Amino acid sequence: AGGDDDAGATTASPPAATTVPSATTSAQPVTTEEDDVRPEPPEDQSRWARQVDAACKPWQERIDAVAPPLDATALERWMTETLPLARKQVAAVEKVKPPANVDEAERAKLFVGGLHKLERALTRYLAAIRAGDAEAIQRALADANAAGTETRGYALSLDVTECGGYSSG
Repeated sequence: AGGDDDAGATTASPPAATTVPSATTSAQPVTTEEDDVRPEPPEDQSRWARQVDAACKPWQERIDAVAPPLDATALERWMTETLPLARKQVAAVEKVKPPANVDEAERAKLFVGGLHKLERALTRYLAAIRAGDAEAIQRALADANAAGTETRGYALSLDVTECGGYSSG
């Protein structure tokens, strides 16, 4: 989806869809096979998507560099390290000048809103882990997965490829 080639601010973005480990007995990532491979940006990627990718990439690299949790004990550490990075990534995405194309601008707005939903769900997830509240953990995990799936869909429709967790990236 090409389009909007205006010059604009470049900044970073949080996980469009974060791989969320389960807080039960093991910390297995919640992903599907199609989520495992980071897509390549198309040649006609819009100005906005290019700038969002440029903003996301350094933050995503830092998020991806945090050792994934291998058990429930390490999950709190992982969340504590990655959530601030994800927040900075979201803030960076928000600094990118919105697209001029009306359709792309609407999807971009939904994408950024999804990033916020995901961040809030992950914040509730970490709080529930710290509180040891199994019911709240499951609710927050379901919310995070739903927000991640929705946000990844917007990212894909906008050709945003550098935000969000992929097992290869």
